[in-house]
Amino acid sequence: MHSLTDLSSQFGNVLVLAATYTSKIPWLSELVTRDQISWYLGRTIGFLEKIEPASKTAKVDMEILQELKTNLGFGDAREEIQSGTSHSS
Repeated sequence: MHSLTDLSSQFGNVLVLAATYTSKIPWLSELVTRDQISWYLGRTIGFLEKIEPASKTAKVDMEILQELKTNLGFGDAREEIQSGTSHSS
């Protein structure tokens, strides 16, 4: 099991990857592929989902990443999690 510190770091890392992926600077945005950002978002949302009942911070972080995933065009992350497909994106 990951510690809350590890998950907080992972949350921050995913935000940086998303910023890189959506960058207007061509060479920067090429560093992160669509498959990579989708995988990291799904993985991190999945980890946060497991601990969110015990952590208000994890719940907020998860909701932020779900919204980010939706905004990036990966579908409604909340529906995917409820149907158990959040790791298949």
